[in-house]
Amino acid sequence: MLDKVICCYPDWGSLVDRSLLKNRRLYAFTIPRDRARTRAGLKAMRWGLRGIGCCYQPFTHDAAQIDARIIADGFRRTYEARTAGWLTRVYGRVGG
Repeated sequence: MLDKVICCYPDWGSLVDRSLLKNRRLYAFTIPRDRARTRAGLKAMRWGLRGIGCCYQPFTHDAAQIDARIIADGFRRTYEARTAGWLTRVYGRVGG
């Protein structure tokens, strides 16, 4: 489960690919929703973190691209939940 982890990496594809190699039956992630309000909040967070000398950078990523990568690895989406700021998806391996 990648709970609020993908948004910590600029190269989400490598993270997802590596974690899919370790997975046999279930896969789940939670990411910030790619909405104007969320992007503005993350931009403010980056600005504030830079101001205090922190190198952490949060990112928004395209959920459809992440979804496609996971499905291509043999999973199908079984659950989705949305809040104002977060998107959670759970997948089960097809035939597993």
